[in-house]
Amino acid sequence: MSWVKTNGSEKIDRMGVENVLDQMFGRAPKLAEDLRKKPGVSMRVTFDMVPKDQLADSKIVAQLMYFGESDTYYIYVFKDRADLPDRRFKSMMFVDKIP
Repeated sequence: MSWVKTNGSEKIDRMGVENVLDQMFGRAPKLAEDLRKKPGVSMRVTFDMVPKDQLADSKIVAQLMYFGESDTYYIYVFKDRADLPDRRFKSMMFVDKIP
């Protein structure tokens, strides 16, 4: 069984990760729809995944995102040099003011 570290301490299995993703991203469109009723407000949901085994000279980060303004899901995968700053988000949900 494959294990994933959460915040460097707890471990959850693949089913746990699938559950978290389903809860976060499955509810995101409804939350975004509710927020769209408020003028000038948008929502983003993000989830960072970092493989526990990394190459010596680089680091890989995957980011799953949902943008409420456009009702669109995105997946980004980055391969950064090992000496670059951490690109993970500090929060999993953002409510933004639309300019």
